[in-house]
Amino acid sequence: MVRTKAGRALARAVDPSSNRFRMSQSALARMLGISQPSVSEWVRLRSRPEPHFRDALEIILGIPRDDWMTAAERAVVAGAARAMRALRSFEGEHAAHECSPARPTSP
Repeated sequence: MVRTKAGRALARAVDPSSNRFRMSQSALARMLGISQPSVSEWVRLRSRPEPHFRDALEIILGIPRDDWMTAAERAVVAGAARAMRALRSFEGEHAAHECSPARPTSP
């Protein structure tokens, strides 16, 4: 079972008893060109949609594609972003030193 913010939002969007009901699983499946059991797997948190379906769900239901990421996946992305910021900072510091005018040497 893969719990994500988007999975919970999708479950509410296709639940007729929810105040956030938007459409049935069957109607959503037809819009996406897939089977209703595939949508059901997402709703029951047994699987997650592939990236192109995440994009489509964002368009159809307003569920942000990034909300399908797990906490562990978000941590990986955040770690990569931190590493790149540190690398850019390090490169920027060294580039500033390399661009400094050379000091004259004594004869």
